[in-house]
Amino acid sequence: MKEVLAYIETKKQEFAKCELFEYMRDTSIEPRQRLSWVPYIAPLSMGFGDLWKYVLRRENAADELQQMINKHTREDENHWKWFPKDIKALEFCQSFDFNDSLLFIWSKDTTKARLLCLQIAMLTYNVESEILLAAIETLEATANITFATAAQVTNELKEITSKNYPYFGNLHLIEDSSHSVFEQQQKEFIENIKLTEKQENECFEIIDIIFDLFTECFNDIMRITLDSNQMVNAYISTESTVR
Repeated sequence: MKEVLAYIETKKQEFAKCELFEYMRDTSIEPRQRLSWVPYIAPLSMGFGDLWKYVLRRENAADELQQMINKHTREDENHWKWFPKDIKALEFCQSFDFNDSLLFIWSKDTTKARLLCLQIAMLTYNVESEILLAAIETLEATANITFATAAQVTNELKEITSKNYPYFGNLHLIEDSSHSVFEQQQKEFIENIKLTEKQENECFEIIDIIFDLFTECFNDIMRITLDSNQMVNAYISTESTVR
C-alpha cells in the first residue's frame, strides 16, 4: 500500500496548484472575497455526512481494514454541522429565503458540486476494502489541501471580525488531522497491506478519477466565482459613478 499512498501524495501536490487555492492565497484580495466561492460547495459539504454514514461505512464488517474505515467514518460524519455556522458567520445567507436556497442549491452553478457525492458513491459501491481505503485517503488529501488553505484565510478574517469559522478554520483542520487513520499503529498497518497487481491498478484508477472530479469541480467553481465577483464589482462601480 506504500506505493498507493505515495501516489496520493504526488497527486495531492498537483491538486494544491488549482486556481481556487492560488486565489485563496492571494493576500492582495480582501479575505472574505477570497471565500466567496464557499456557497457553491454547499451540496458537497452537506452531502458528505450521508456519504460517510450510508456509503463508505459497512456495518458488521468482518475484515479489520473495513472496521478501521467504519471508525473513521463515525469521526467524520458530523463535520457538515459546522458548514452552516460558517455560512452564517460569513454573512452569505442574509438575503436568501427557503425557496431561494432551494433554487440556488439545485442551480446549474452547483451542478458539479452536487454530483460529486453521487459520483464517489458510484465509484466506491461494493469495492474491496483496500480500494475503498485508497478512495478515502484521496478524499482526505483533497480535504487537507482545501481546509489548510481556507484556514489561512479565516485566520486573517477572524482578526477583522472576531468571529469563529469552525468549518473552514482551524477546528476542522485539527479534527481531520487527529483521526484514528492518522494514528501511528494503524498507519503502519495500512502501509504494510499487500496488494495484488489488480488491486493496485484499481487503487491508482480510483485515485485519478477522484482527483480529476475535484479538480473539475473546483475549477468550475472558480470560474463562476470570478464571474460573480466581476458582476458585483461592476455594479459597485456603476453605483459609485451614479452617486
